[in-house]
Amino acid sequence: MDDFYAARDRTTPPLPWPSIAPPITLPYARRVTLLCTGVTLSLCRDRFIRRCNHRFASIFGYSDEALSGVSLAVLYPSQEEYDRTGAHWDKALRTKGLYADERIMKRRDGSLFWCRVRGQALDLASPLARSIWSFADISAERPVQALSKRERQVGLLMVEGLTAKEIARRLDISPRTVHVQKSRLKTRFGVRNSLELVRHLTSMPPHGDTGAE
Repeated sequence: MDDFYAARDRTTPPLPWPSIAPPITLPYARRVTLLCTGVTLSLCRDRFIRRCNHRFASIFGYSDEALSGVSLAVLYPSQEEYDRTGAHWDKALRTKGLYADERIMKRRDGSLFWCRVRGQALDLASPLARSIWSFADISAERPVQALSKRERQVGLLMVEGLTAKEIARRLDISPRTVHVQKSRLKTRFGVRNSLELVRHLTSMPPHGDTGAE
């Protein structure tokens, strides 16, 4: 029980995590989900929420009961983003049993916010069948960026792995315009290179702000 009380004083799991996830039994996961009121936790089966604590539900604007039995898809900006994330989760969890990233999620009222995500598989052979997850609201330190239509177009094509020339051809603009948009995106996200930028853009919803180009 000491572990449970210690966990209540942490808002996110300690870092760095171990390189390989230690085994966690389902009864233990259920107890942790119920008792760790200071940590946002949910127990999922096939990406459906089987159980979550109050803190997890509240950051998304739901009651505990409202999320029971609901697909995690309702917490994502789009179905496309939910599907894409599932593929990342499955690959990472099969390798090490752990998953961690920062991504944009959606509250009940439709507003978007940044989350720090941590997950652990309970069964490495079928990682998404049983897993436990923590979502920490980091919107205070990382607000969602409002992007123009052109910035969003360039950003999403960068995530697909296209070069500046390929993006220019796809959007029928000059390579110089692509580089200008990339520079603006780096400034918005506070990153220094394209690799860091793509890591941020991977969690960007495919639709949204359509401001001036």
